[in-house]
Amino acid sequence: RDIPQVTLNTNSTLAIADAGKHYYSTSGSYTVTIPSNANVAFATGAAINIINQSTGTITVNTQAGVTLYLAGNSTSGANSRTISTYGVATLQKVATDTWFLVGVGLA
Repeated sequence: RDIPQVTLNTNSTLAIADAGKHYYSTSGSYTVTIPSNANVAFATGAAINIINQSTGTITVNTQAGVTLYLAGNSTSGANSRTISTYGVATLQKVATDTWFLVGVGLA
């Protein structure tokens, strides 16, 4: 199955049309924001990949009310995570305002 590409060259807030796609950056440092379910009602199970092929970093932020878990960690703890140079990550929605982030090059 194809995973269509969205060029990441500016700060972005995820939109419903992004489900099943991948964000791809080759330059700069950007922020991708996960909106609350009240603002964008992604279906449970929605997945979005992020690929960072640049020397910058990509920050994954959450809007108020969104819980973001780093896979392998039982606490959410942070409202943002960083995808480092040449990092690859997948966001997956598992409940109304709950997302997991898994990949390589995450902090």
